[in-house]
Amino acid sequence: MQKRCKKKSDRIGIIKGGRIIFVGTVEELKERKNDESLENIFLELIENE
Repeated sequence: MQKRCKKKSDRIGIIKGGRIIFVGTVEELKERKNDESLENIFLELIENE
């Protein structure tokens, strides 16, 4: 998943329940959550937001 995101986009958005919970670069997302795994970050965001 992470490799596909890096290859195809410079910014990403995550939506939960019709609400945008994150918009930014992959690097900004990793820094915000202090994790390298986009899958782990995504799962944490959708569980906690």
